[in-house]
Amino acid sequence: MDPRLYSILLVDDDPADNFYHKIILEESEYVGSIQSVLNGQEAFSYLNNLIQAEQILPDLIFLDINMPKMNGFDFLDEFQTLPASILDNCKIVMLSSSIHPADVEKAQKYPECIKYMNKPLSRASLGNLADFIQQL
Repeated sequence: MDPRLYSILLVDDDPADNFYHKIILEESEYVGSIQSVLNGQEAFSYLNNLIQAEQILPDLIFLDINMPKMNGFDFLDEFQTLPASILDNCKIVMLSSSIHPADVEKAQKYPECIKYMNKPLSRASLGNLADFIQQL
């Protein structure tokens, strides 16, 4: 199986993190399109707009935890309300600076959350992610 992804959505309230992560992703061989939003509410609206327009949804969402308006866990709760066909095809990686075990444990309770990674993304962590995606 080819580990490349058609589309990725970055969800983080820090524009600098989004910028840096986009550069790291663009330098990899794994990604086609990369979009970014600043919180869970914007991410959910973005996904709903794609659904309404019958456009392709992201293959993978990198989701921060601590954000204003709608944090990462609130987003995951809302994400669960989407149709099963979307839940099956749009996977989430929690990408956070939190190393708190309770956050890791909570993220693992969501079936769409396939991995918990610490910020920042790096070439090495993306290599590991490609191996992980290949196993899906």
